[in-house]
Amino acid sequence: MALENKSENSGANNAATESPSSDREANESMLDSFKLSPGDMIQIQTLGVGKPERYQAKVIGIHAPLSVMAATPKSNGKLLFFREGQQVLVRCFIGRDAVAYRSQILKSNLSPFAYLHLAYPESVQSMRIRESARVAVDIVATIETNAGKHSARIVDLSSGGARLICRQDAMVLEDEIKIAFRINPSGMDVLMKIKARVKAINAGEDDTAYGVQFVDLRQKEKLYLTNMVYQNLLKDNL
Repeated sequence: MALENKSENSGANNAATESPSSDREANESMLDSFKLSPGDMIQIQTLGVGKPERYQAKVIGIHAPLSVMAATPKSNGKLLFFREGQQVLVRCFIGRDAVAYRSQILKSNLSPFAYLHLAYPESVQSMRIRESARVAVDIVATIETNAGKHSARIVDLSSGGARLICRQDAMVLEDEIKIAFRINPSGMDVLMKIKARVKAINAGEDDTAYGVQFVDLRQKEKLYLTNMVYQNLLKDNL
């Protein structure tokens, strides 16, 4: 397959030709080394029998070396049930570090509000996330060009660009396009409508991979994208 590529933007070019980096390594460290604070969001994944479920929860307090306190997660507006002694996997981002550790539910309280005591870990797995980090995804998207609209799939994503799979003649280099797709950062359903520029094209037998660079991102859009990338990095690497 020949690569049609006239751009000097290496990040967008790599998005069309390479898979997301797998050279990230986790390190063992102590939770005390990181500044987990009230108000931070953590992800609680259930362990044991049945399909693992992941829920977002807000940290409300830390009492080292005994527990991390977090508001009890909800689903469809209803409190979720966690039993004392239940094993869970906790993941979070603290600054640019992804952190994960095994824990258990020490206590589930309903008064004066619903919250959990999660066992404070003896050690955690951590990983420094590069600013240019991108992740493999499979997201349905709609592409709008000057010639019309096309269906596409986003197969990897970063906070600054993406790799799209679309029909061969959908776009040309330096085309300015609009991309619409849905993501769910921190459990929210968000419709993204982003302007982008085509920076690389890798033609295949049937479909073609397009590396695109997002342009004119608003701060909120960048935050949503960064959150989505970090969320997937947690799932895939820790």
